[in-house]
Amino acid sequence: MKKIFLDTNIFIDFLTNRSEKTVGFDKILPYMNRSQIYLSALSIHIIYYTLKIKKGTKTHRKIQEYIQLINLIPLNQDIVNLSIQNFTKDFEDTLQYYSALSENCNYILTRDTKDFKKIKESINSDIEIIDTLKDAI
Repeated sequence: MKKIFLDTNIFIDFLTNRSEKTVGFDKILPYMNRSQIYLSALSIHIIYYTLKIKKGTKTHRKIQEYIQLINLIPLNQDIVNLSIQNFTKDFEDTLQYYSALSENCNYILTRDTKDFKKIKESINSDIEIIDTLKDAI
């Protein structure tokens, strides 16, 4: 079974229907039969902060629903230490990258492929950086 890590920007896209290129969360559900979906616990904080989500709102309820379908990766000391030692430009993306590595994810789904590919150049792994789900299956 493939493991797909969602970058924070992808989850925000799902919640807000922000990007025409990225499919809505309802489109990812069929992939869940063939894949496991992962998200960093750090992303939840970023999403609530960025979108200024209030309890009881439609977005809050969506997160409660979606989070039951996703494997959350805790932000731990190993991920933080590796990121501190090895980040080049974007520390938060490096945290996301090491989170995906910690769960042996096959793919990182992101709109920020350019920066993640730069990270991959310095932190080599078998993870593929993709911007559409069709690339994952």
